[in-house]
Amino acid sequence: LESALVIATNITEQKGTERALLESNDLNRRIIEAVPAGIVQVATDGAIRMANGHAQRILGLRIDELTKLYVGDFDTKTIWEDGTPCEPKDYPVSKCLATGKPQPGVILGVRRRDGQTSWGIFSAIPMRDPKSGTLSGTMVTFIDITEQKRTEVELENSRQQLRDLSTHLQTILEEERTRLSREIHDELGQQLTILKMELA
Repeated sequence: LESALVIATNITEQKGTERALLESNDLNRRIIEAVPAGIVQVATDGAIRMANGHAQRILGLRIDELTKLYVGDFDTKTIWEDGTPCEPKDYPVSKCLATGKPQPGVILGVRRRDGQTSWGIFSAIPMRDPKSGTLSGTMVTFIDITEQKRTEVELENSRQQLRDLSTHLQTILEEERTRLSREIHDELGQQLTILKMELA
């Protein structure tokens, strides 16, 4: 007579938890893609781990290119509003990694590979390990304001053209006044001379 020992473990709850986790991760991915802003996840060493579609479009790089980069790789590409270079230590993401505190939005320009500059309001929040509470990276968010910046530049150019036109018109008016004054002076001088001669 042979006998067998069968041990069964009920893993229904575990499977349910795994399914809920997968659904939660899928929902998070869809939310991140739906947000109309760039979202980039950065590890504590500055390595880029994830970027949504908006971030890829704004930065002009595909996800496979971005995930090979570190925050410091943007040192020659990032500028302040006045066009001066912004050092990596001054990026909101770098300050967030250094302090572990959220960083408010700052306006930065990123020179793209295609020669264009994308402008955005960049901010960063710390990410922490849920169990230990230690810093595990940051989430960088940025709103694309490239069109607004382009409009500002065009508006400033229009204002400068108006100022130049106003200066040019003022110059023409001054020249015309001088010419009329000279003509009046010469004409009046001739008339006075003739009158003087006639009186004499």
